[in-house]
Parts: sequence; C-alpha cells; structure tokens
Amino acid sequence: MATRRDPLREIETFNRGRLPELLALKYRKMAASPFGYFRGTNHLFHADWPGQAWLEFDVQPQQLVQTAHFLPRGLFGRLYWYSVLPLHNLVFQDLAEAVVRGARKPQL
Repeated sequence: MATRRDPLREIETFNRGRLPELLALKYRKMAASPFGYFRGTNHLFHADWPGQAWLEFDVQPQQLVQTAHFLPRGLFGRLYWYSVLPLHNLVFQDLAEAVVRGARKPQL
C-alpha cells in the first residue's frame, strides 16, 4: 500500500531556503483566496502529473517566444496532454503578456 504524503511537510520542504519576507507574502496570498492557494502549491500537483513538463522562454529583440513542453508517460499522459491542449492558448497567452508588461515597467 502506498504511503500518504503530508502536504504541509511538502510545502515546507519546497519553500526551505526562501527569503522569510517573501515567504510570508506568499503565505498571505495563499490564505487570501483559493486561486492563491493553488498557485502557491502547484508543485504538489505537478508531482502527480503523468509526465514531465516545463516552459521555455526565448527572448528576442522584438518578441517573446514561449513554448510549453510535455513528455508524457504512457497512454494516460498522452490523453492528459491532448485534453488540456485547447486551454494552453488561453493560459499561456495571458502569461506571455504579463511577462512583457512586467519587462516594460520602469525599474526603480
């Protein structure tokens, strides 16, 4: 029988070594809304994914190229990838636009 993971211990382990003031901010955001919680604990969900995923950013002079990679494990991994594929344009378009907006902000 598989042992049950302790999510609080995994969150603590994942955040070990981070700046205390930034970690406090992260925990406040996690407590403020379900979205904040899921965003702050996404590493727990990724551990159970049926494959390996990463984002690649290629910064060019006049554009940002963003590529999502996924190496599926087995049939379930392929079914998962193709089932969420239509959502990727929505999610990743917003992400790319947020990165560009952040890059255009004047630095202090």
